[in-house]
Amino acid sequence: MTYQPLLDDLRRRGYRVIDLADGFQKYDPNAELASNNFIHYPKAGNELVAKWIRDVLVEQGLTTPEGVRKALATTKAPQAPKLDR
Repeated sequence: MTYQPLLDDLRRRGYRVIDLADGFQKYDPNAELASNNFIHYPKAGNELVAKWIRDVLVEQGLTTPEGVRKALATTKAPQAPKLDR
């Protein structure tokens, strides 16, 4: 995959990554959407992306404020720097 080195680096740094290619493989295994030439996803593509993002968020327990707080507490990704005022 073209983006694999980027995905690997982001994950190594502790960032959560949602790889849309995984969603297309799951929900469009015959690559029917990919066979169409388009600049932006058509409605069906956007629906597929939304479904996949929801699947990942549910799987990772990120659909509730409590789940998000728990995930943030255990993340190893660097926090945004605090600005001196």
